[in-house]
Parts: sequence; C-alpha cells; structure tokens
Amino acid sequence: MALNTGVIGLGNIGGGAAKNLAAAGHAVIGYDTDATRITDAGVEEAVDASDVAFRTDLVVLAVPTLSAWRATLAAIAASGRRGLIVVDLCTFPLAEKKTAHEELTRSGIYLLDCPVSGARPQAQSGELAMLVSGDEDAFARATPALESFCCSVRHVGTYGESTKIKFVIN
Repeated sequence: MALNTGVIGLGNIGGGAAKNLAAAGHAVIGYDTDATRITDAGVEEAVDASDVAFRTDLVVLAVPTLSAWRATLAAIAASGRRGLIVVDLCTFPLAEKKTAHEELTRSGIYLLDCPVSGARPQAQSGELAMLVSGDEDAFARATPALESFCCSVRHVGTYGESTKIKFVIN
C-alpha cells in the first residue's frame, strides 16, 4: 500500500530515497534547506519540517548535522501528528537518539532507528541496506516504503539496537 511520505534532507541519501519512493508510487513531499534538491528529486515541496509531518503518514529523516536533526525532531514533535512514523536514517550518538525516542513517544509519534549502509550511488539505485529497531507494528506499516529504496531491510529489536549494530560494523 502506498503511503503519503515525507523526506526531510534531500542530500546524498535522502534525495535517492525520495526518488525511489516516488518511483514506487508513494506520494512524496520533501523539505530541504536547498530547494534545488527538492526539484532534483522531483517531489512536492513542503514549507518546513512541521509541514512535512502534518501532511504525511511516514517521514524519512536524512539530515547531515546533529543540530539540524534536533531542530527537525522538535518540529515534528510540535506538529501534533499522533501515529506518525519517523524513519531516522541518521547516525548520531545513541544517547541523543534514545532521548528523542522518549520525547516523540510521549507525543504519540513512532521513531524508528534506521541507520543505513551505503552512499549516494546505493541511495540513487535503491540498494541501501537498512537495520531497523523500534516498534514492530510501525516497522510493519513502514516496510513497503523502506523496501522501495533499500535492497535489504531487517528489524533487529527494540529501539537503539540498530545503531549499536551499526557502530560495531563500522
């Protein structure tokens, strides 16, 4: 089933994810501080991160810095969009991620920890590999979207386990 999907951060990873989501039939809304990236991805433009959260069922988060990540998650939490699934592709400190998970859970938003293996070429071709940890029902709902830009998607347990595994692999 196609989802209304948002992508925040349309750089090396997010741009490829957005293109592949759209190609798979998902309605995709994008936000990036560089508007040309939205045009390049061929997706609908959002006003800001809150707009993406408000208008979608699933948000793919692929921002490059910890400060952008924190600001984006705060905007998503402020959207009040209960039941929203946020797929966090970012690799940041686990303590930060767990704090964000707790805050979003209190807001009724599902945060899935989804670090990926691969770079721009794999993102463009839909061949990223993804480990996912977090709520199993949210994972099940998100899986069709995730499989549109990843060649391998594996649920590995409770929130944060995927980041631990990624750090060990790296």
